[in-house]
Amino acid sequence: MSTSQRMYVSNAGDDSISVIDTNKNTLIDTISVGREPRRLALSINNQYLYTANVGDRTISIVNTANLSVKSQIPLDITPKDIFVCPDRNELFISSEDENCLVVIDSLNGKYISHIETNAPIYSLIFNSNENKLYGTVPQHAFISIIDSINKKHIGNIEISRPTYGITLLPNQQYCYASTGHENSILIIDLLLNKQVQEITVEKHPLAIKASKDNKHVYVKNAKTSSISLIKVATGEISELISIDGLLLGMETITANTNLLYLADGKHNLVHVIHVPSQRIINSIEVGAHPYAIISS
Repeated sequence: MSTSQRMYVSNAGDDSISVIDTNKNTLIDTISVGREPRRLALSINNQYLYTANVGDRTISIVNTANLSVKSQIPLDITPKDIFVCPDRNELFISSEDENCLVVIDSLNGKYISHIETNAPIYSLIFNSNENKLYGTVPQHAFISIIDSINKKHIGNIEISRPTYGITLLPNQQYCYASTGHENSILIIDLLLNKQVQEITVEKHPLAIKASKDNKHVYVKNAKTSSISLIKVATGEISELISIDGLLLGMETITANTNLLYLADGKHNLVHVIHVPSQRIINSIEVGAHPYAIISS
């Protein structure tokens, strides 16, 4: 099977990765990794999957061709979010509780750089037009800006509220960030480095994901176990679906923009949502307490 037809799910409760065939929406394999894997990243050619293992402060590098762990990289920080730079073999890792990012070689795991920030970074996005990383900071009302080439913190975007999840629209001009208990989504113009809008949503928005067609942004509301849908063109918001579960990660796939995948940590499932009809069309059994999802 081509690796371009796969989705990977981190199972924080049993230290594993579930591999899903997105053509058939079926589980095809389970891989043991480090302790309590959470955030995930893929190399640009989908050759390697990276898992941020909070329980033992490591990064697992998984060969996606044979679905085996190539190596386990020890860290001196507890990893929070991870990102692979698409044009360089560099993995950027934010810290759970320290004011820094660590950069390692994404092929061999060797240390490259340590980037000082002014607060711990919760979530990362990458703007390839500017070669900059942007990070949310739950403790402060700003977005951190990281120069990925020179590997240094170069400033902040002042915003109205602290943020958690963040997603970049495919056009790379705008990003959307969730404010958690503040119950809103902030829209930030990355050309102007300025917040341009705030949208009220349901209770405690956390995970947030832009559709691949640049038309919608999906928001997971932690307190109501519901998904909100924001129309990018108008800013109009509506509730897509509500599920009796503990909803964590979300993912969309390029091949079918009508589908949304949700990790349900309460029932150990990944739900497949048909967006136009607002209904669950499949639920795939995965490992214990699925946390994050990423598609190739």
